Amino acid sequence: MIESETILDTDKLYRRFREDDFKEGQLKSSAFSDTTEKQPSVHLERLANFNSINELYRDKIVSYGVLLMSVLRKNEFDAEHKPLDSDISHSVILTLTKEGFTRGARKKLKKLVSQIIDVDT
Repeated sequence: MIESETILDTDKLYRRFREDDFKEGQLKSSAFSDTTEKQPSVHLERLANFNSINELYRDKIVSYGVLLMSVLRKNEFDAEHKPLDSDISHSVILTLTKEGFTRGARKKLKKLVSQIIDVDT
């Protein structure tokens, strides 16, 4: 079992984006909808091996969005490190509102993306 890390205010989280997460060059709020969990999955940057992540999701990822933990916490979000055997950097974003991940929460997350980095192909 992989130990869970505490996510610090200074940490960066990376969200994988696919081509259909964008419309006319703009990120859609649906880019934060996860079908397997209500909590959007992200990668804890200090533990991430992006070469292996890119290989794992080959032909599906076009870019990563950068989220700053300190900014998320100031905007009623948090994150929890939930490592997987295939990805020790796997984490999830939590919402601190009782409504959970509504469309409004996903729109807010979209606005909190500080940078989008294209995946080298």
